[in-house]
Amino acid sequence: MFLFLACLLLAVLGAAWELQLVYGISLSAASLFLLTALRLFGLWAGLAAGATAGAAGLWFGGPVYEAGVLMLEVLFLGLFSGKGRANLARWDFVYWIAVGLPLTYWAGTVGYGAGESLLVPILMFSITNGVFNALAADLLIRSVLYPAGIGACREPEGILSLGQLFVHLTLGGLVLPYMLYMVVNSWSSYDAAVRSSRGLAVNTANSLIQELKQWEQEDLTGVRLMGVVQLGRLQDLVDKHTSETLFQIIITNPEGRILAGNGDGVVSSQVFRWQAEHRTVPLGERFFLRLSQPQSGRLPAQQWQEGGFVLVQQLEPLPFHLYIEVPTSAYQSQVFGEYKEQFRFLFLFVACITLVSVFLRRVLMRAVFQLTEATTGLPRKLQEGQAVEWPSSRISEFHHLIFNFREMSHNLSRMFQESQRINARLEEQAGQLRSSEEKLHRLAYYDALTGLPNRLYFMSYLRELMEREDAAERPASVLFADLNRFKQINDTLGHAAGDELLQVAASRFVAHAPAGSRVFRLGGDEFVLVAEGADEALLRRQAERLFASFEEPVVLQGTPVYVTTSLGVSLFPRDGRDMDTIVRNADMAMYHAKEQGGCRIRFFDEPLQEGAAEKLRMDTGIREALQQGQFRLHYQPKVCGATGRICGMEALIRWQHPELGAVPPDRFIPQAEESGLILEIDRWVLREACRQNKAWQDEGLPALPVAVNISARHFEEGDLAGKLRSILNETGLESRYISLELTEGVFIKNVDSVIGTIEQIKDLGVQISIDDFGTGYSSLSQLLHLPIHHVKLDRSFIENIEADRKKAAVVQAIIELAHSMRMRVVAEGIETQGEVDFFVEQGCDELQGYYFSRPLPVPEFAQLVARREPLMVRQ
Repeated sequence: MFLFLACLLLAVLGAAWELQLVYGISLSAASLFLLTALRLFGLWAGLAAGATAGAAGLWFGGPVYEAGVLMLEVLFLGLFSGKGRANLARWDFVYWIAVGLPLTYWAGTVGYGAGESLLVPILMFSITNGVFNALAADLLIRSVLYPAGIGACREPEGILSLGQLFVHLTLGGLVLPYMLYMVVNSWSSYDAAVRSSRGLAVNTANSLIQELKQWEQEDLTGVRLMGVVQLGRLQDLVDKHTSETLFQIIITNPEGRILAGNGDGVVSSQVFRWQAEHRTVPLGERFFLRLSQPQSGRLPAQQWQEGGFVLVQQLEPLPFHLYIEVPTSAYQSQVFGEYKEQFRFLFLFVACITLVSVFLRRVLMRAVFQLTEATTGLPRKLQEGQAVEWPSSRISEFHHLIFNFREMSHNLSRMFQESQRINARLEEQAGQLRSSEEKLHRLAYYDALTGLPNRLYFMSYLRELMEREDAAERPASVLFADLNRFKQINDTLGHAAGDELLQVAASRFVAHAPAGSRVFRLGGDEFVLVAEGADEALLRRQAERLFASFEEPVVLQGTPVYVTTSLGVSLFPRDGRDMDTIVRNADMAMYHAKEQGGCRIRFFDEPLQEGAAEKLRMDTGIREALQQGQFRLHYQPKVCGATGRICGMEALIRWQHPELGAVPPDRFIPQAEESGLILEIDRWVLREACRQNKAWQDEGLPALPVAVNISARHFEEGDLAGKLRSILNETGLESRYISLELTEGVFIKNVDSVIGTIEQIKDLGVQISIDDFGTGYSSLSQLLHLPIHHVKLDRSFIENIEADRKKAAVVQAIIELAHSMRMRVVAEGIETQGEVDFFVEQGCDELQGYYFSRPLPVPEFAQLVARREPLMVRQ
């Protein structure tokens, strides 16, 4: 509905305010938007829009026949071109030849009495204007609206034909420059006519004045006294300086009565009202354009034909007024004659170019059509062993394309054969694995990768250590170790490199562990060292030696990699007298050391216990907040870089605790991520954002898309698309008004699975955005393969960008590359006018930040949107 109203409004504006050239010729864009509405919304909608636009044209003084021609154009194309893939420009040309031009000619001659010299240019501009609008509408629909999913179109209609695009661009490249040339030439001719007529009138006036100055004083006095002889001599002077075919001279007394003049309708002593029933346009000092008032019985071209350029001047040394009018008809005839010659040239040139374009299209596209036929069902043909007939082409690009497809088919055929051999080999290996189960059972107490005792052995060993008779007199230390950045290295370099790293780390733990200790691998990158004794100072010194061993890089796949380890220590019996407590406390200390970064050792103590308790309370508080409705959403506007108006919003969660007050997101979101409660929080945020957005739309506020941040854990849990579909059905919000913002880390692990989930979300019509781009691991080359719509630049790219040329160059390159990939770019964290100006100048699509507005509660944001005012002013 919004798109139809936009087309209707633009059509009305185009019909009411045409682009006026000169001498009564004008251009209109009304049919462009009417044909767009016709193709997108059908015949009845197009006719309704056409009737409205025609009525607007009549209201603003347009000729009656133009409204009829416009309505018939919509009706004709609606009946004959249909809603399929028919070419609008071709059918519009047929309409103008068969209906539009004859009807315009008949209306001009019969209804307005216009001659052929006026009608021929009008007909030329009418068909050129109409066909160009149809061509532009066809390009707009097929190249912009259909690919964007706008309009009631089937899938084949939204696919752009290369052949049609070739012909369209060729014709558009001819017609558009021609129309621009005609516009510029019209204005140039008009300026030349103004200068010429003004010079003629001024020279004539000066000549008259010079001759009057040579009269005797007696004759001048006689003219003032209205002497018959002197007035006759004044008339002779007028006749001497004028020709009715070129211009007209009239001299009046101060009361406006005619004393002398030439031309039809000039009566002596009659009052001369040169502005009566005319509209005058000042062109300079005492120089005017005089045209008859617009009326239903005269075309604009006829008004110009009957008009003229008028010079009004004091007739010195007499107190009389001198009027010199140069008719515009001569200039109009000259320009219209030039139009005819130019149109003949355009018509012949377009006809020749069209024939050449059609010929080239057939020659160029033949190989493409043959290649399409050959590759249809290619995997099935190769799997069944069918022979594929490949076309040939002498065009280099098509030749290479066909060659690549041929090579690809050969490779696929070999891959099918190889897959069969691999399947047979896998079956053989499966049998070997089944026969190895007994051996694996025997190795249950040791880790197969590192050869270290595993978790089961560790639990048994620690239990025996703590259950000794003299255990209270023989303290022990349990050191939990974790490799920092292991997950990143494993995901980046692969599992083989990760396994190699674990083996190297295991050897270093064994080589540098405290004397008399045992080293275990619990799984993943977690190791445990159990040592007798509980001397903290000694353990710290031994830990430093262990840390020093990790300063040497590990070479993985030819790449030196630096890795560190974090240690958490729990002492028996000081920190616990049972195995579960000791293990839990050591694990807790290790995670605290890991949070501090680098090579760290952390001994368990009471403050650490309190921190763990705080996390537990936070976890409980989050659950209660979800149950009791303590969470709120604030909304921060997104501003269109082109218009400065609000074009979207981002939903940001806030927690108003009844006792603690406002709890900042950076305090509870990490804990929610760690505990898994982030999944429930995200579902609440999605449902609330959709519900509120739908409520605002129902209240009449502008429909805006809302962006919601979601955790990467949704992709591990699965069925994100199904849950999103359920929320949309529940709230009634259209899918195009919701956007999901993902961090770059989503794509680090299980890329194929993540992309599959995102494709399901895209099928719902939901937009996907990469949030905080540039802070993670993705690059634009990787983004090319990811199914996303928006790239959101992090604040680190934006801060101080006016002064940092390197940063500005990087951002400019990112924007250009993202646009070339058909992705929109959002700059978040905008805080200064300079940042606004920079990103608007670089063509950034959307801007967001405190410069425009802080995140607002629901009532304040609704008031901001309701004002419908731009939030951005460029300086």
